Amino acid sequence: MGHTGDGFAVIDFETTGFGARRTDRVVEIGVVCMDHSGELVEEWTTLVNPQRDVSAGHIHSITARDVYGAPRFDEVAGLLAESLRGRVLVAHNLSFEAQFLMGEYGRLGHELQLDRGSGICTMTLASTYIPHSPRNLQACCDCCGVELRDAHSALADARATTQLLGRYISVDDEFADRWAHCYAQSLQVEWPALAADRACVKPRGTAAAGSAADTYVGRLAAHLPAVGGSGVTDSYLEVLDRALIDRILALHEMDELIGLARGLGLSSEQTDIVHRDYLDALVRQAWADGALTDGETADIRVVADLLGIAEPELQASIRAAARGVGGRAGFASRRPVGAFALEPGDRIVFTGEAPGVSRELLCDQAESLGLRPMSSVSRRTKVVVASDPDSISGKARKAREYGVPVIDFAAYFRLRDRLK
Repeated sequence: MGHTGDGFAVIDFETTGFGARRTDRVVEIGVVCMDHSGELVEEWTTLVNPQRDVSAGHIHSITARDVYGAPRFDEVAGLLAESLRGRVLVAHNLSFEAQFLMGEYGRLGHELQLDRGSGICTMTLASTYIPHSPRNLQACCDCCGVELRDAHSALADARATTQLLGRYISVDDEFADRWAHCYAQSLQVEWPALAADRACVKPRGTAAAGSAADTYVGRLAAHLPAVGGSGVTDSYLEVLDRALIDRILALHEMDELIGLARGLGLSSEQTDIVHRDYLDALVRQAWADGALTDGETADIRVVADLLGIAEPELQASIRAAARGVGGRAGFASRRPVGAFALEPGDRIVFTGEAPGVSRELLCDQAESLGLRPMSSVSRRTKVVVASDPDSISGKARKAREYGVPVIDFAAYFRLRDRLK
């Protein structure tokens, strides 16, 4: 098969949306490279930190937590260009992928000239090779007997597109000559010469710092000395209390806490004691009215799990509080835990979509309770409410810079309801 240069490069992107020329970004790349005879040369995939809200999770199932620690596009741009250079570009819906290629490289100062003729589009060619001309990848694969597993995973879609191209070629002895103009145009693209770092790629399941399944205590222990240290714990406890407002420890919050503990000179042993003191304080506060409800018990258990405190130790803390026995002199004696509350006049900022509620209705409800929804984050913002606690939107990043809590909508609704 001639006219194919060094072969084919099949690509697929998962993105935050459809507006490549606006604010949408690539969140996952899948690449399959073949030589001119169709033999696999290499394949690779990586998640990409889009430096904004991930969005479209209902399609690709990628979350902000997934792209935490993933490379930015500029960090994989060289590797991608290396894979594409000298090869015929192939994609299912090439015009869509081309728009994002131009958008992402354009942000780096490299202007590409791509259009639907700049390679092979298996979606466009479906009208020639598949009866009734279906358009989406799954339908085309079904018609050609190609198995598509993990649809809307970039590498899985790129692999399926590769097989689809193979089916087209197998039924057309004149394939290369028929589409020679697409080959020629694709090989004329001047991909930028950038450093290619293969070590930075982070496929799904590996991009979150450590792993999404890692516990905070496990990560903390890995970064702190086991014993020793003479650090003061007040600052650590204050940040911990802020991080636990929504009973979620986002990866950003974990890293902030770990960095703070290291900066304060705390050891793993000390933080373990501090966590137990914090839980004791939370239990005593729940017992302040002389009773512990099922809801309070469940809430305390969530905190205990996050802090790596085993059930027997939790029960011992509950029994001690029930007897009126004070815990260690610590955080509880200096300030109440879990005291964060919204009050009329507080400035709040929303980012991302709330489940089943429009932004307009959210703002109206907040204003009716005396809260002040704002469009931007400042040091006077009380809280930022995000669809994902690990949100990487500009508002969430600014909030972390200012030390403003970032909480999810479920936590916000609980805080809001206490105002009614």
